[in-house]
Amino acid sequence: MKDKIVQEREYKVQEGLYASGHVPRVTKYSDEGFYEEVLFGRTFLACDFITDEMVSALAKTLQTVHCSIDLADQDMFYDKLKFKNWSYDPVSVLELVTQNNKESVKGVLDYDAVKKIATTLKEVLRGFSYQPTIIHGDVSLGNVIVTSENSIYLIDWTDCRIDTGMSDVVQAIHLMKLDDEHKELFLKTYTHSLNFPFFVDYLLLLHELFDHCKSKRKKEGGISVLCHRIEYMKKYL
Repeated sequence: MKDKIVQEREYKVQEGLYASGHVPRVTKYSDEGFYEEVLFGRTFLACDFITDEMVSALAKTLQTVHCSIDLADQDMFYDKLKFKNWSYDPVSVLELVTQNNKESVKGVLDYDAVKKIATTLKEVLRGFSYQPTIIHGDVSLGNVIVTSENSIYLIDWTDCRIDTGMSDVVQAIHLMKLDDEHKELFLKTYTHSLNFPFFVDYLLLLHELFDHCKSKRKKEGGISVLCHRIEYMKKYL
């Protein structure tokens, strides 16, 4: 059974985002759970391949969802998720991703360079204006449904949180393993003040670091990809 706070947050988020047209309706909340609308369609995971139209539609869906709720009207977000004065801190997120694996990471990667990249990005972000939003937090192939009317729905909001919308975008690119062409289309379709190469590359680096840290068997190929990305990102220093 889900933690009560997580369950309540998931319900309130889906309730608040229902009007966007991309989130299942939820009803009859209680301590035991809630009812969720049954959707008829198939997930991206069930599709044979990802098309340009699907990528573009998902980007537009995230754009709509990220702009569909007023955080100031959501008392529980104000109190429990502390969105007021929120800002994205690349250094803190890096610490969170590597907190239990820092020594093992340092053994195979240039962690000092990663920390320097994070610190540099933090300073760069001071020059940008942006607002937090509710993000899905797990935009994977199995959590995106296409209905028979070609409408896109996002399901399973367990990992929703306050963040920048770009976190959903880059997570989708990473988890869906989109090729360069589809990645470019996704980023071109989704409009955001933080949609710039340095930030996108950093978010991708964090996902690769997270995959490395959670993997029980450290794959040489994965380490090689990480090292290559770190070297590539030194151009931003």
